[in-house]
Amino acid sequence: MFDEVRFVGVRLVDACHALLQERNKMTTAELLKELNAGMYRFRTNSPLREIHAALLKQRRAKKVGDQWIWVGGGEQIPMRLRVQPVTTTVDVTEEAKKAG
Repeated sequence: MFDEVRFVGVRLVDACHALLQERNKMTTAELLKELNAGMYRFRTNSPLREIHAALLKQRRAKKVGDQWIWVGGGEQIPMRLRVQPVTTTVDVTEEAKKAG
């Protein structure tokens, strides 16, 4: 059960790092398949582009041909959560009363 919800709320780069560290090298399509299996929710309708952009500037992963290769060490990767911005609602009637 926990494998199915492995990447819920986790930043994309951390999820990709975890997968690459486990398997050493993967294609972008393989990363997409594993992220979907771990219930990762992409922000756009272009998940392959999101994966590429997330790994592009990382020192622990390097792209060789069509595969991403893990070049980091054996340290444990912290899974940081993706925080959604808090939106506040304003009661229009209260604001109108204050304005007079």
